[in-house]
Amino acid sequence: MAVIEKLPNLTKFSFHDVIFEENRKTLVCSKGGFPRLQVLSIGMSNLDDWKVEEGAMPNLCELSIYYWTRLRRVPEGLRYITTLTELIITGMRRTDCSRLQEGGEDFYKVQHVSSLTFEKMYDREEDIPAPNMDRFQSLRKRRMGSPVKLRAALRTCVRGIG
Repeated sequence: MAVIEKLPNLTKFSFHDVIFEENRKTLVCSKGGFPRLQVLSIGMSNLDDWKVEEGAMPNLCELSIYYWTRLRRVPEGLRYITTLTELIITGMRRTDCSRLQEGGEDFYKVQHVSSLTFEKMYDREEDIPAPNMDRFQSLRKRRMGSPVKLRAALRTCVRGIG
């Protein structure tokens, strides 16, 4: 993540379990990381926590979280991303999502977000479908465009840094 978040011209990014080491338990977005990122689509099942430091993703407008079953709370740092206008959470527990709704204990983290959408909420953890890459790919395409174009753009950016 440390290399990717330093890409200076990255404006859209979609990622999931496949790009993370299996022994990692926390995803960290550092201060100053993803300086021009506007759209982030994330689908994780093997990470327990996500930390967003103040000053990370200062231009983020759209955030989609898909089937991140182990994530119990959105990061504290989302409250500092004042540019965030749309948050879509798909395939998580109803109780975890209710914390983000008005009156919920984590509402302060997202109260500045003008569009907060919950899709396919589940009452019990065992009801949440196992990660399905085909489903993730179709959701990502709907939000992000062609994964082939994204991969090519990312390879070009990484070569420019290295």
